[in-house]
Amino acid sequence: MNNTNSDMVLVYIAFGSNMGKRVDYIKQMMKALEGIGGATMRCSSFWLSEATGMGRDAGDFINGVVELRTKLSAAKLLDSLQQIEISMGRPADHKVNASRVIDLDIISYGDQSISTPRLTVPHPRAHQRLFVLNPLLELAPDLKLHGFDQTVAELVEIAPPMRISRQRRQ
Repeated sequence: MNNTNSDMVLVYIAFGSNMGKRVDYIKQMMKALEGIGGATMRCSSFWLSEATGMGRDAGDFINGVVELRTKLSAAKLLDSLQQIEISMGRPADHKVNASRVIDLDIISYGDQSISTPRLTVPHPRAHQRLFVLNPLLELAPDLKLHGFDQTVAELVEIAPPMRISRQRRQ
């Protein structure tokens, strides 16, 4: 079966890690993403950001965004991302705002709005998070998240401030 670009959905996935060998975990995650059937991808720079909404002992995050073209449905993509998280050590009872080896969130799935018990797209807080918006700006500055009139470039200008800096790729 031939995959054509017209059959593919353009997806943006945010990633983050704040435990252990963060860059190594991100590289491992990237290899796993390459294994998702029919996918082609680009990756933003890595961004170092404070651990927002977490305890003082939580380490800084390395964040970024991957642009992915895939034939997977949103639900199947979510299943694949959660399998990557689990295979890398995410506990089954993972708590909100807990430190993590790897965290993957679907920010945008084509031009669709999705609201199910398992998945909300666009991600409900993406427009408020510079650790999502700054890397997304590199890949798609003119993207408008479903339900927003502003482009990513415009959302960056109005997002709440936080400590964040671009990192050199390792």
